[in-house]
Amino acid sequence: MELLQYILVAVVVLVALGWLFRKSLFPSKKTSGCGDGNCGCH
Repeated sequence: MELLQYILVAVVVLVALGWLFRKSLFPSKKTSGCGDGNCGCH
């Protein structure tokens, strides 16, 4: 049972680190057309 807990913790940590690296290395491209004041997003 203890081994299963360690495996689950390792999987959660790897998923969290992968998500953080994905967000920092590949930012979303949604901000390319906004910022000129005419986009109507506010």
